[in-house]
Amino acid sequence: MTSQNIYEIMAKVFSEIEKEPTKLTNLPFEYVGMEDERAFTVENLETIACNHVFDDNPIFFGITELEGWTIRSYFTTGAVTYDYVQDLRREFPDFFKCPESQEYINSVNKRRKKLGLDSIS
Repeated sequence: MTSQNIYEIMAKVFSEIEKEPTKLTNLPFEYVGMEDERAFTVENLETIACNHVFDDNPIFFGITELEGWTIRSYFTTGAVTYDYVQDLRREFPDFFKCPESQEYINSVNKRRKKLGLDSIS
């Protein structure tokens, strides 16, 4: 999977969410959703992806089941370095308007420091 592939898949998902912003606040009860569709962050996206929202409900987001699995894999394998925090915010600046919580950034940076990686902001 290349970064370009995941960006193409995420662009489809974001397009669907922009058409209907409440998609992530009105998830079925078995999924952890968002309380406020205006507070979209990479942290929220990570939580939603890792809770199988995209691979269990691909049609809801305009993607295939394989693309849903690709999203989940992107986050689960990327949780080693958390490079996706910066990558997604850089690739989709208009979508991620809210800053990440300081608690999340601190947690990510603690893990990155153990790997000898630069902190993110």
